[in-house]
Amino acid sequence: MRRNSSHRGRGQGGFGRSRGDRPNDRRVPLNDTKSCGYCLKTGYLQNNCFLKRKADEGRRERIKRQGPKGPESQEHSTSVSLADSHAFMTKRESNGYGPGDWFIDSGATDYMSNEQGDFFFLKRLDPTVRVVLGDNTAVYAYGIGSIYLNPKIQLIGVLYVPDLGTRLLSVSAVTPLGYQVIFDHSGCKIWKDNINVLSASPQGNLFSINLHYAKISQVALTGTTPKGSDESSRKKKSKTDNMVPAKSSTKQQGHDLQLWHQRLGHLNISNVRRLAELATGLRINQTSLPLSPCPACLQGKQQRSFNRKNTLSLTRKKLGLVHSDSCGPFPVSSIAGARYFILYIDDHTRMAWCYFLKQKSAPEVLEIFTEFKVLVEKHSGELILRFRSHNGRGEYDNQLFQGYLTSEGITYELSTPYTQHQNGLSERMIRTVMERARTILLESKLQDRFWAEAVNISVYLHNRSPTRALHGATPYEALHGTIPQLQHLRRFGCDAHA
Repeated sequence: MRRNSSHRGRGQGGFGRSRGDRPNDRRVPLNDTKSCGYCLKTGYLQNNCFLKRKADEGRRERIKRQGPKGPESQEHSTSVSLADSHAFMTKRESNGYGPGDWFIDSGATDYMSNEQGDFFFLKRLDPTVRVVLGDNTAVYAYGIGSIYLNPKIQLIGVLYVPDLGTRLLSVSAVTPLGYQVIFDHSGCKIWKDNINVLSASPQGNLFSINLHYAKISQVALTGTTPKGSDESSRKKKSKTDNMVPAKSSTKQQGHDLQLWHQRLGHLNISNVRRLAELATGLRINQTSLPLSPCPACLQGKQQRSFNRKNTLSLTRKKLGLVHSDSCGPFPVSSIAGARYFILYIDDHTRMAWCYFLKQKSAPEVLEIFTEFKVLVEKHSGELILRFRSHNGRGEYDNQLFQGYLTSEGITYELSTPYTQHQNGLSERMIRTVMERARTILLESKLQDRFWAEAVNISVYLHNRSPTRALHGATPYEALHGTIPQLQHLRRFGCDAHA
């Protein structure tokens, strides 16, 4: 079989554009009572699915054109189209094939299953993938996910093709991973490192897999796609929050490392592992495959090297020193109309607070600082003693703001002009927040006007991530005295249902 990803569904079952003008890449939970079991879309059931009705009509038309099958047609395999440089799996009509059989196929480009219940993880494809059959007709794959053949063998990158009629294990998807597939008169065997991983026995001139045969502790067969295919990048993506347990799955022991890397705003991997010990609700699947370089991180975190090194030092009490800096103007206004944001960082706990501004004027900045001061002093029981910022005449270095600091007994420390490193903590925090916000915005493919939401979640995740200045603890724990809870986190940009 070969596949073509140029098809895009239309009508009620089509995949259009969602709010925010980004591709509607929702993957819906399979246990949703109002989700279609055929195309995986929400809002209707399978008996009302436009795509299923369209596929059924096409199937009836093909049967009508072929006419009734006589004894001769039942005794011989269906013809194979020679126009393509592929060999396509065909089989005789027989009662000997079980509904749960898997067949090894040298003509299939990918693992494929027609049963939604086979998947323990499944996400919807957008656009759908066109799968060309041996008679040059086509069916469509509506999802991609992972399947356990048995408790020891896992298939990754399996296409969900409800109209396929069988399950196929692709030879071309296995061999690039270093496996050897050997066919002989006794059947078919798949080997790796001199270990017989999987075997298949002849069944009606086909090779049916023996699902209970495996001699190693665990095998992960990752589906691959021929070079140049648009689906290669999709199949290399990690399981996302839109990948959900299928109906027949058992409770999973944590999520993949890459999924938590995305949920935590692309936090570096060492801190993701460390955070599992510093927070609740974060469980990592220790059997997940090694991570490949994250394209969003490579694109969003590029930086110029800087050779100045500063020693880390902390004040002795909360709010003893507050750092601040502003960022903007942004070329695109946020949804609420903001063009700037201001950060306040507590030197002792490294806790950060973010506020958004439409204009960087002295009255608006003073109003925000007053709101921030009341909030943190009430919650912490401490008073702000020193305030440090850059030499910014627009927001801080003015009579209005300095007069307020003097009336509150707060010492004002400003940096020397053109020496940004004197306000290094704020400058570095701005960079950290912007790198994370840029990365998650790139990955989510949302419009630029969502930058404020990305910045806000970046600050939120920073406060719950390990920090070197705190010897690996989190700012949240340093301020509140309790470890953060992370079980509510989801990947930025995934769909939410209310």
